[in-house]
Amino acid sequence: MKRVFADTFYWIALINKSDSWYQCVKSYSVNLENIEIITTEEVLRDFSSCLKIKSQLMYEFMNSDIADTTISPPSKTHPTPQTDEQV
Repeated sequence: MKRVFADTFYWIALINKSDSWYQCVKSYSVNLENIEIITTEEVLRDFSSCLKIKSQLMYEFMNSDIADTTISPPSKTHPTPQTDEQV
């Protein structure tokens, strides 16, 4: 399975329809078959902070089909994520 790294930019653009990158990220995201999305605690913390500011975005995120996407849980050892492109 191919692995790709998702940063805060990706998560915010994916759920924020008013974001200028929304369409591009959404188009990319519908083609993630056999792809594992990896991220870090820091990215999830940044994303969470952004969602706290925009509660409507949090609602949309929790009720979207993004939850069906394969997402690796953050590592507790904080390794540098490696995607297939970096290996």
